Amino acid sequence: MDWKIDTYKEYHEKIYGFIKYHVKSEEIAQDLAHDVFVKLYTTYKISEIEEVESVIWTITRNRIIDHHRKAAHSQKYLNFLWDQYLTEQSPSQHLEFQETKELFKAALKNLTPQQWKIYNMKNEEGMNYKEISARLNLSISTIKNHMQAAHKSIRNYISSRKEVVISLIFWMVSIW
Repeated sequence: MDWKIDTYKEYHEKIYGFIKYHVKSEEIAQDLAHDVFVKLYTTYKISEIEEVESVIWTITRNRIIDHHRKAAHSQKYLNFLWDQYLTEQSPSQHLEFQETKELFKAALKNLTPQQWKIYNMKNEEGMNYKEISARLNLSISTIKNHMQAAHKSIRNYISSRKEVVISLIFWMVSIW
């Protein structure tokens, strides 16, 4: 039989379960499990692989890490984490988080239009500096400068409202 079919049958459920445990989403786990096998089939030939299982688990771990890196700044992912967080929090903790979330939104409103556009492209759309540079026809160093300025503006805004900074820190620690 074909090595690809045999490999898929033998490892798919294990890979899917492992990914689902780490990403906490069936849909994402299905997509990432699919990506693992696509990567395996398009990158390797059976004759090149000494230990198929080792390669599969390496690809799987890399896919999970890549997913978390991209998703870390995605608003959708933050909302998903927020929903998970809410199921375990008291009403007072929920209120504190809502206040912190509003503070962060207010900080974003203080960004210049260019800073906001670049920040949004990077953190909401998951684009890298090179992609943003190409889309906006700006140098990568200019993109980096705008991102640094945006982060500094957000930090300054939040630190000037010290009464909620502690809540923000606790929230960030709890979701990571």
